[in-house]
Amino acid sequence: MKRYLKYLILFCVLLLSTMISFGQCCNISQWGSATAPTSGATTTISTCNYLEEYSEIFSVVGGSSYTLEVTSFLAWVTVYSGSSCGTFVADGASPLTFTAPTSGTYYVHWTVDASCATASSGCETTTITQNSSPPPPPPISQCCNTSQYGSATA
Repeated sequence: MKRYLKYLILFCVLLLSTMISFGQCCNISQWGSATAPTSGATTTISTCNYLEEYSEIFSVVGGSSYTLEVTSFLAWVTVYSGSSCGTFVADGASPLTFTAPTSGTYYVHWTVDASCATASSGCETTTITQNSSPPPPPPISQCCNTSQYGSATA
């Protein structure tokens, strides 16, 4: 029994040591920039981003939802705020939809996959879309009775 337990522990250690860890991708080359669109519009960030660059997006509105897209189906998108590799905001496969936690400039990193693999060939068109806001909830009606019915005495 001890022998099997020893092999099970060894197997688990080997399995964990061979797993690939996925990090938040942070590129060093900047290319392309755009002002965040409004009212559900789409803006082209660049017609030639390599999947090893990042782009600046200005005037992002806190609380707004945006979708970042790369023409390649193999692309991975990572978003930071504050600086090019500052506060992590979101990451995922393109198209990536995220909600901006604060207003300001955001930095979008373009890579091949979640393991941060890069590609320096093949221009990709990158876009940002401001997603339409859901309709506001209906106003809450407040009732106010103007007459009194019945009374109680203690």
